[in-house]
Amino acid sequence: MAKDRDCLMNGEPWEINDSSMITHTCCDCELTHKITVDMNKKKKTVTLCFHRDEYYTLKKRKKKGLKIVHKKKK
Repeated sequence: MAKDRDCLMNGEPWEINDSSMITHTCCDCELTHKITVDMNKKKKTVTLCFHRDEYYTLKKRKKKGLKIVHKKKK
């Protein structure tokens, strides 16, 4: 099981520590997010908050030579 790591394989379980902030990058397109995790044991809920990290996304895409192109609708 992956613990707080940058890249996961498709379908791989992910074990995350309580009340942590982690960075996750997609294996295919290098899109990077900072994820805040908050577990409320009393209510038995988990809250995840995702924030796109443009700086690290561009940095990782440049390192791998990826260029993402969005086609405009006609």
